[in-house]
Amino acid sequence: MVLVERPSWVTGCLASVLVTALPATASAEDSLADLLLYGVRGQSADLVRYDFAKGQYHPIGTIRGDRGQVMTGIEAMAYVPHSLNLIAFWQDDSADGRAHMLYINSINAIATKVGGDLDRGRITCATVGHGHDAAPTYGPLEATPEAAIRDLRLFAVQQFEAEGPAAVDFRIENGRVVPGEQAAVKVKVLGAAISYGQYYDVPVTTYCKVNDLVIEPFGDSSRPVEGNVNDGSNPRAFVLPETYPAGSHISVCGTSWIKRNLEYSGDLNSHWQIYMTADSPQVIVLRNGDPVPNIAGFLNQHSLVYYIVDYIDTDSNTIALDENQAILLFELGTTDRSSSDCDHQDLVVLLTLARSRSEFAPAPTGVQQGAPSRARLLEVDHTSGTCRQIMTLARVYDGLAAVGSKFYATSNGQLWQLDPATGQETMVGPTHHGQVLALEGAGAGLYGFASINDRFSRFNMANGAPIGDGHDIGISDMTTMIFMRRADQPDMNAMD
Repeated sequence: MVLVERPSWVTGCLASVLVTALPATASAEDSLADLLLYGVRGQSADLVRYDFAKGQYHPIGTIRGDRGQVMTGIEAMAYVPHSLNLIAFWQDDSADGRAHMLYINSINAIATKVGGDLDRGRITCATVGHGHDAAPTYGPLEATPEAAIRDLRLFAVQQFEAEGPAAVDFRIENGRVVPGEQAAVKVKVLGAAISYGQYYDVPVTTYCKVNDLVIEPFGDSSRPVEGNVNDGSNPRAFVLPETYPAGSHISVCGTSWIKRNLEYSGDLNSHWQIYMTADSPQVIVLRNGDPVPNIAGFLNQHSLVYYIVDYIDTDSNTIALDENQAILLFELGTTDRSSSDCDHQDLVVLLTLARSRSEFAPAPTGVQQGAPSRARLLEVDHTSGTCRQIMTLARVYDGLAAVGSKFYATSNGQLWQLDPATGQETMVGPTHHGQVLALEGAGAGLYGFASINDRFSRFNMANGAPIGDGHDIGISDMTTMIFMRRADQPDMNAMD
């Protein structure tokens, strides 16, 4: 049996100042030789620079405000050519947690707030672009024309800080969730992954139980074709139909299925037989503050971290959930807990409790069916910080790049395309590099920084896959980056 994995969060060590220069790319249009890369190291708030032509890494300094405070937590940055300042977004530690736009001096890393406070919510990624396909063309040694700069716009993704369901106290008993007060229940399948060797993906079905009542949110759990949740369409969610009294025992059951004969197509329910069923006693239950399980995926598949990455505090490597939530991890391939096959990501479920079903609000108009709005795409005035919403988003994105009239964004190890004209978010494909927190376009290329191995990579805009093995440029823990064209440097002597 094969089970799936997302690689563990990796933080590399700081490399030496001189790194092997990257090879030239396939065409002059995509060449990086005329670019400088600026990036922010997340935990240290260090601003760093990499010169592709020289293969040279240069630490600039820790980003500090005008009062000397270290400004950690910067996840979004962009650049307007000819400017000495990089544009970044930062959320302060005050009670209201409002976001701010910053100018960061590219020579000394001193940050200055610009304009008034933005709304509450993290700004997770940003980019500049023309917003259309008619962008001007010019040579690599020619400075960006002023007309092209005036046409540039700044875009950012902001996570919503909407009020969620009120906290409901609960305890865990033998893998079951037992609320201490009346509770409504939302069950969400974050992911499922199990396969039979290299032959086929194994169907997974699931049902919920509240005391002795069986509820099947995602189809008939006895029919592996219609009820399969290992179909690449997760996450999916369902609110159970009633509000249940205090002391109710709420559990989830998962079942894996294998073919009766390898020659069967698998199109019919009769082609399948039950392989293994896991009920609450066999389930790992995680609550807020629990350590992240260090369980690798079997046969180079995604580990369970892949599915719960949005619920991890990477600073402490602990689970970050609301007090009314729990994550259930299922092993549906083996009962041997010491086996390398046992990776507990065959079925991953998030349970959320609320005091009433009405607290689980439906998705706003214009958001994909079945997916709550979690973020929004903003257009920001880069001189004043004022902004307007241009699109609601069904997920929070880690990286954002504008290529012509298209936006590309990364989330949970996947590359997505965003279309504000239609409001659609389309999954392009997996990046195969875990989280890509930093993303930017250069010429006709799309580049990012992968957290799985701290490597700089180019990604295929048609399928999301990395092109080549990526490159070590001597920078670790980079949460955001921009490109500066060498011809657009504001002060050539000061930069070198």
